[in-house]
Amino acid sequence: MFSGSLFAWATLTWVICFFAVLGGPKTIGYITLVTATLPFIFLIVTDISYMGLNSLVEGEGGSFYFGADFTLADGTIYDPSTQLKSLLKDAYAQVFFSTGVCVGIYQAYASYNPIKQPVISLALGIALTDFLFAIIAGFTVWGAVGYLMATGAPEAYQTTSVGLAFIAMPTASA
Repeated sequence: MFSGSLFAWATLTWVICFFAVLGGPKTIGYITLVTATLPFIFLIVTDISYMGLNSLVEGEGGSFYFGADFTLADGTIYDPSTQLKSLLKDAYAQVFFSTGVCVGIYQAYASYNPIKQPVISLALGIALTDFLFAIIAGFTVWGAVGYLMATGAPEAYQTTSVGLAFIAMPTASA
């Protein structure tokens, strides 16, 4: 099914990208200044929203984020330490994915900085910013999942990447 509004927004996006590239590095720099901060603004807004849901269930999602056992609505205890090996493997994979060759090094070396710019400090700044973003995102996710678990919603168990993004988080928002 054809969606006219989706086509219009996609066309607008391509037109903006075309004129940004046409304007050169200076124009792209201004656009990057705006678009690089938008994920942080969105994260803070969603964090406030989902942690507000978490406060409706006495902060159980936040305590689960810090490693407490989580008693489900049916009385069973969901203990993440039984799946610790899998959780740590997923966490390490995310760190390497988000600050890997295609993200961290590209941003550090492809910038228009002076030749004598200390690249190591730029790469360290990128890694620390990614770490901070991940910590805040953890509060957002566990606020939503904790709310779903405390209310006994079956969507709380959709914690894989696709299930979390398209099933659990929208259900908590509704």
